[in-house]
Amino acid sequence: MIFGSRCTDERVLALAGVLQCATIVDELATQGHSNDSSTAACVVAFFLRDQASIRSFFDNTSNVQLGLAQLGKLFSGLPTEEIRRRTGYAFQMIQLSKQMADRPDMLGVIGADMDRMEAMRDNLNELELQSQVGELYQKTISKLSFRIQVQGQHGYLRQEDTASTIRAILFCGIRFAHLWRQQRGSQMDFFLRKSQIRDIAKRLAEASNTTFH
Repeated sequence: MIFGSRCTDERVLALAGVLQCATIVDELATQGHSNDSSTAACVVAFFLRDQASIRSFFDNTSNVQLGLAQLGKLFSGLPTEEIRRRTGYAFQMIQLSKQMADRPDMLGVIGADMDRMEAMRDNLNELELQSQVGELYQKTISKLSFRIQVQGQHGYLRQEDTASTIRAILFCGIRFAHLWRQQRGSQMDFFLRKSQIRDIAKRLAEASNTTFH
């Protein structure tokens, strides 16, 4: 890992994906709902495997506009309790992406189930697809030694549809974290490259007409 390397657009976009997933999870847990288009974009990204499809997804920066906005809030002055909570989820997703990468047996199960889901994808609506991804999270990621503790309203967290979507989006966040690490992202980015990330995120946000404060 080269701690002195400058951030690239690709690295910031992948990090925005992680923050977008963290935001959606937090909104579902505390409000019972989130932005449908942002959620759908995260699930689309979950199934991207080749560089061409990943590049095409990120070329449309509106796919991670919610995450770009969160990066702006994260690096603009003192973070609120809400931002700290969401950043905590992001760090935990990054941790799980590392643990997952060290489990080739688990990666094999995930890959096989992704193949199965892709084969039947045209016959599933968005909620059914999210449910499938959530079930795969339960079967694999939830078995790792580290687990994400989601904070929110028990009424929402006890709703099976909401809980299933939260699991699915956590898995999508772990996928974004994997892409971020492939782009030489490290947790040092949060400490050493704040201004770089903010400047790049602002430019990318403007390209997608995202409000950036």
